[in-house]
Amino acid sequence: MEMIPLLKTPKESIKKRNDNHLESFSLIWLTNNENVHIQKELRNTINHIETFDDVEECKNYIDKTSENDRL
Repeated sequence: MEMIPLLKTPKESIKKRNDNHLESFSLIWLTNNENVHIQKELRNTINHIETFDDVEECKNYIDKTSENDRL
């Protein structure tokens, strides 16, 4: 079974925000590292998942995201 990296630090997530991904949608996941299995399953459907542990960093990411992005 292939191991898929699931969790990124919020700073890594924000830094990657400007990457040109080909997904139509981005999923933002605010968690305390729970439900890792569900995250794996979601990655089968959508590759662009941003995970956050901190509410404020998550809000900042959303605020800095382009209006054209689908979250």
